[in-house]
Amino acid sequence: MIGHELRNAWRRIAARPAYTALSVGVLGLGLGAMLFLLGAVNGLILEPLPFPDGDRLVAIGQMNDGNNGIGSVDSEDYETLRAELRSYSAFGAVAQATVNLGRAQGPKRYDGALLSHEILPMLGVQPVLGRSFTAEDDTPGRAPTVLLAYSVWRDDFAADPAVIGRSLRVNGETGTVIGVMPENFGFPYREQVWLPRRLVAGDDFTAQIVARLSPGVTVGQASAELEAVTQTLGDELEAHRDDRQIIVKPLKLRFTSEMTRQFVWMMFAAGTLVLLLACANVANLQLAQMLTRRRELAVRGALGAGRGRLLRELLAESLVISLTATAIGLTLAHFGGRWIMAMFVAAEDAPVYYVSFGVDMRMVGFGALAALATTLLAGLMPALRASRAVVQDALRDGDKGSSGGGFARVAKALVVGEIALTVLLLVGAGMFIRGMQSVLAFDFGTSADPRHIATG
Repeated sequence: MIGHELRNAWRRIAARPAYTALSVGVLGLGLGAMLFLLGAVNGLILEPLPFPDGDRLVAIGQMNDGNNGIGSVDSEDYETLRAELRSYSAFGAVAQATVNLGRAQGPKRYDGALLSHEILPMLGVQPVLGRSFTAEDDTPGRAPTVLLAYSVWRDDFAADPAVIGRSLRVNGETGTVIGVMPENFGFPYREQVWLPRRLVAGDDFTAQIVARLSPGVTVGQASAELEAVTQTLGDELEAHRDDRQIIVKPLKLRFTSEMTRQFVWMMFAAGTLVLLLACANVANLQLAQMLTRRRELAVRGALGAGRGRLLRELLAESLVISLTATAIGLTLAHFGGRWIMAMFVAAEDAPVYYVSFGVDMRMVGFGALAALATTLLAGLMPALRASRAVVQDALRDGDKGSSGGGFARVAKALVVGEIALTVLLLVGAGMFIRGMQSVLAFDFGTSADPRHIATG
């Protein structure tokens, strides 16, 4: 029954190609903008951590003013906190680093990370070849051991299984390859090589703490314990001596901070307003079409077609237009997601490895819901107005009756709504641009152009 209605609806709208193309184009652009930003929400906020019980993983570190709001701790503070805190079933250290490896083709520099042996078991990730780090690997003074990313093993070592146990130069020392990580793994962001994180109390290195909450312990309870412990220890902690607060947050916020989430939601709200504007435009187009078809609908009503039947047919036409526009919107969102990811990668600021802005099954589901929503937003009111047109008025030539006046009033109301949404979007965009100008005009304390100054 539904398939029959949709086929008939397709034939009817195909007979009006100009109206159909304009409606699909307007809705497609609106849905494309909304779905593109929904892809960012999906990837950065809704997508869970790809680890077992990822919601139990937390980050601990000094509060900072950076993008993620949480930083590292001194190695001595790390050892002290690990000994004092009781809210965690696992506790480990991570630090990003540059790693130089000697290869047959010559040395090469990689983005790498230093991991204590607790980290990979905590994440539930094991090498596909070889073994993971052990407590023995963390022992200071031992020759370095190396874990390779799957892409490094495939591209730079010819996917040779015999690479396990091979000796090679690691940051100027002789080290041994002990394992190859699963494909696409890149913790904490998109690192390619991992070495043991060898903490020595009193050294000059810092560590980002990753921990797993004990069963039954909430983030709030862990935060309260951390605050009590830091108050008790006082100046024994370097962070306290430096007047820095140590905080605990869900690990997901380590990669997508509260500030980033607010920004993404704000952009998504703007995209939703663009879609509402597109729906109002299409609703006006449909009203104009219904006005030209009032005689046809009235004749069908006079011949016995019930209002429910007419309403179903008109909504089926709107659904076909919305589904076609959703396919266009998902295509735009897919290529837009690939483009923005390429921009991040080119700027060496790519998000954590599991984040994708492309179209997945969740996005397809969101797209289907968006198609139904746009059908109702853009098609329900025009369909209701058209399906209850008075037969005698609609058949009367030169009709100036109440039905035509009702259509005009609804059309005017839609135009007013479109103008209001447009003003809201323009004002919001203006405020955003002013804010960005203020950031770019920040006084760096030098008369030189900041774009010509490098930091290291």
